[in-house]
Amino acid sequence: MDIKSIIVQSYEIGPIGETENPRHGSGNTTLLEAGGKKYVAKCNERPDFIRTYAQAQVYLEQEGLRHPRLVKTRATAWMTPEGVALYEFVEGETVDIFSSSQLTTALKYLRRYNQTLKQVPLAQDDLEFRNHWDQARSLPFLVSELPSFLATADIPDKFKAVINVALASFAPLQQALSANKQLIHADPGPGNFLLSGDEIVAIIDFTPDYNHQFYSLAQFVYWTHLWPGAGINRDALDYYLIQYLGEKVTDSDRLLFFYFLIYAALFRVTGPLLDCLQRDGDVTRLSKRVEVLAQLVGMVNKI
Repeated sequence: MDIKSIIVQSYEIGPIGETENPRHGSGNTTLLEAGGKKYVAKCNERPDFIRTYAQAQVYLEQEGLRHPRLVKTRATAWMTPEGVALYEFVEGETVDIFSSSQLTTALKYLRRYNQTLKQVPLAQDDLEFRNHWDQARSLPFLVSELPSFLATADIPDKFKAVINVALASFAPLQQALSANKQLIHADPGPGNFLLSGDEIVAIIDFTPDYNHQFYSLAQFVYWTHLWPGAGINRDALDYYLIQYLGEKVTDSDRLLFFYFLIYAALFRVTGPLLDCLQRDGDVTRLSKRVEVLAQLVGMVNKI
């Protein structure tokens, strides 16, 4: 059954007009209009992610934070049996790279957003452990199981060396990295912020995780700073922390955040690495991700 038929069958939103597949994204999204309103339909959504988002949107609305609101089906469910979820469309623009003023605003907004998500009651087991990306975000898996997996994996020695050094560097901090967990948005890159000029309209493409808020900030810095190729040093770490926290940075905050950056970069390597090895074994496409991780590993004794 096509997406339009599923929407007509499952939702009471009126006759559907034109549909459109956006040029960017993962290919599971359809834009549509019905009853004078715009919607976003997404296929293959995870029930645990949708349940969590449905909880989160209550708190986001209480705090006045706009977001793509989930629409209930005729059966008052948050998604269809086919795995389709429908969201109200929020107008706004996205950018590939923030301007300096947009960057400052985005950091402050992300802090408010994650502080709101902290109120959402969530337990570790509420998010299922079902694929390679779930393994990659699991600190126990990374520290305890990944090293032995790498020992026999058919990947370049450089990849193994960089990953093993990263694991060894933060293994002693496992307890600190596991503390103060809450619901966070775990993929807040520039493309997931809707803007109107320099103002943030909303954060979209909610990717839930149960982790420290510094992990969310680390993923933000990964996409806005490390991925475009900017160098990282103490001054850069302090800038992001000061803008995010709105207060003076302590040595312990800086150190903890730095290791969350390694954690985030390791996640960005490990998830697709496990996928590649299961599919076609071609890990060459991960070279840039490994280089980003290597850059961080090279800073271990300089923070």
